Amino acid sequence: MKHLLLSIIILGVTTSCTSHESTSKNTTIMNNTAFENFSGIDVKNFINLYETSEYTLIDIRTLEEINKGKIKNTALEIDFYAETFKNDINSLDKSKKYLVYCRSGNRSGKTMSLMKELNFENAYHLSGGIMAYENQ
Repeated sequence: MKHLLLSIIILGVTTSCTSHESTSKNTTIMNNTAFENFSGIDVKNFINLYETSEYTLIDIRTLEEINKGKIKNTALEIDFYAETFKNDINSLDKSKKYLVYCRSGNRSGKTMSLMKELNFENAYHLSGGIMAYENQ
């Protein structure tokens, strides 16, 4: 009976450790806040992640929208409405880290689903888009 109980405890500890490790691969922790991969994040955390220089910024608005202003001039520009959008996203290095934004957060949220489907490893989008950024 003691051996059975010990086996159950060891199995439980092993399972919980394994579960934690797989979760941590899909999560970024900043300022004691965990962000699930492919989720929307607020302006403050978006800026904090961008400033780490580990992330590539992607602006998925139209050229007309981009001409009204950008978050950073170094952002990649990939028009969400272009016929080549899926191929353009798919051509990016899937092992790199990305921050995506649009006007309101709708298109960038849809882009997270696409990036997950295309097996990207790490991406987040700006909840509320550039409108939230401008109103901070």
